[in-house]
Amino acid sequence: MPQLTEIVRTIRKDHPGAFRYKWEFSDGPARFEEVFIDRVSHVDPEDGRPCAVLTVIQILSDESEGRIWSHQYQVKRARNGMLYSNPYLDADYASLKAILQIRSSGEGHPWKVEEFLQRADMSSKQVAGRWEKSEIRYAS
Repeated sequence: MPQLTEIVRTIRKDHPGAFRYKWEFSDGPARFEEVFIDRVSHVDPEDGRPCAVLTVIQILSDESEGRIWSHQYQVKRARNGMLYSNPYLDADYASLKAILQIRSSGEGHPWKVEEFLQRADMSSKQVAGRWEKSEIRYAS
């Protein structure tokens, strides 16, 4: 997640103490909101290591759509400082494909879940330029 890595570095430098932010992005016919929470005492259930959390939530255009999708990625830091996450969606995979209107035809380039996470990562670049709309504040 190279883009999110750069955004986290920028936010830590420009806005010390800020560790929760959000942004929106579109993929195909769907819109999503991403919420990144850094510096939390969250532990990855698979390996017990501390991690940050990136939650991707579908934004419904109206309530008649009748479905909402979300997925929480465990975001870890590699030794070189880069952030990374496992793109595997488990039970959320089929419903995301339906939301994105991806059909298996057996022809052409097959859809890969890694591409969704890459687009989510690339969309984080808007945070630095729109900080007033990206910061998630809380009352003390």
